[in-house]
Amino acid sequence: MERGTLNGCRALDLSNTVNLNVETVHRLITLFPNISYRLEALSYTGHVAISEQFWIDAIRYLRRIK
Repeated sequence: MERGTLNGCRALDLSNTVNLNVETVHRLITLFPNISYRLEALSYTGHVAISEQFWIDAIRYLRRIK
């Protein structure tokens, strides 16, 4: 991410990633705006800690989500 290799990424599927917690995904979305502003799709399911509040907080960083 720091090298810019994900800058062209339009969709990201993080579903069922055992070692990836909600806080890490939230940091990915908030700290790397060059990635989050370009995303058109984000899938993140299969983690028990995902809540509606996570999506409410995250959606403002995902400008192009369809």
